[in-house]
Amino acid sequence: MGWRGGKGATDTRGGSYPVAVTVSLRLLGPGSWRGEPITSSRSRVLLALLAGAPAGLTTERLAGDVWPDEAPANPAKAVQVLVSRARAALGPDTIERTATGYRLAVPPDDVDVRYAARLARERAARLAGGDASGALSAATEGLGLWDAGPADPDVVDALLGTPLDLASTSRSLRHTRALALAALGRPAEALPELRALLAESPGDDVLRAAMLRAQAAVVGRASALELYEAHRRDLRDRLG
Repeated sequence: MGWRGGKGATDTRGGSYPVAVTVSLRLLGPGSWRGEPITSSRSRVLLALLAGAPAGLTTERLAGDVWPDEAPANPAKAVQVLVSRARAALGPDTIERTATGYRLAVPPDDVDVRYAARLARERAARLAGGDASGALSAATEGLGLWDAGPADPDVVDALLGTPLDLASTSRSLRHTRALALAALGRPAEALPELRALLAESPGDDVLRAAMLRAQAAVVGRASALELYEAHRRDLRDRLG
């Protein structure tokens, strides 16, 4: 496990959250290892690729993904040099050699993107099980990992399509946080987040039902009924 901080945090859309989490390896924001910046973009990409593949990746796969546009003259040597540089920055035991390539040996909860993905899975189970308070806590902690700002675009691309996909993880955490706030009888806090999520996914009926209930509680039943009627007309016009 990594060390945990206590300062305020901000999610990718600028919302402020009271819980912030500090882990040893941060790939969100500019990237760092125990507070020290990881200045090499290729090292960050290497670490992101390995974080997204717990069993490790082959040297050939790493070479192709780290240098997608122009492969180095000696791919195996290039990956070896890159791994050596990453080990020099993080420590010799953080990246292990496998039979065909390399794997990240940092504990899962000590890597921010892995920890965020676990919290996203955990919060979903808690919400489904009726534990809205636990779901809210997990979602808020997960969103606190974005306190350093968005990740390097190359890191985002490296995690795209993996279980650690950053956009999917962030949205999942925001989705749970909004629904948990609504379930806990905190409609004024839930309403802005529900509206923002609905703007991204207008077809999400669970979000829409929660938003209408929050709208009725905060603004009034008449306003909620107007929104419902507008949605009904939109569905009729589009679907018949």
